[in-house]
Amino acid sequence: MAEIFVEPEPGTPADSTIHVPRGPLIGAALLVALVFGVAIQARISGHTASQEPVTAVALQREVRFDMQGDGTLSVYDVGQGREITRLSSDKNGFIFGMLRGIKQKRDVAHTDSTTPFRITKWQDGRMTLDDPTTGMHIAVSSFGPTQVQSFSQLFQ
Repeated sequence: MAEIFVEPEPGTPADSTIHVPRGPLIGAALLVALVFGVAIQARISGHTASQEPVTAVALQREVRFDMQGDGTLSVYDVGQGREITRLSSDKNGFIFGMLRGIKQKRDVAHTDSTTPFRITKWQDGRMTLDDPTTGMHIAVSSFGPTQVQSFSQLFQ
């Protein structure tokens, strides 16, 4: 058995040795080694938790969002140079919330707030939103079909 010596507190017997069985210590060490081994193997082989499947792009659009004085959000297609839709916060809360988070990240990074976002609809049905100024890549599909539907209206 491995012994761990602890300084005794005042008023306790001088022999306050804690006896830890050797088997659990060896088991814990083997478990830690196994976890590190699996992590290293995953890194070497290229398997990461954030890997998305590779498919072809079905639709892609660069858009700019502008908040209007009445609380609506104008969405402009940068390529066409025109407004494609106007969103209200009562039906599009997810988009408003996501843009607030991205705006905060852009403010912290002191980046250009007029740089357009890239919305991509993939052939397998996934949808992503990319912000080239901050490098953010958001898999909209991971939030569920309702959120994918809210972003799909930007392609109509």
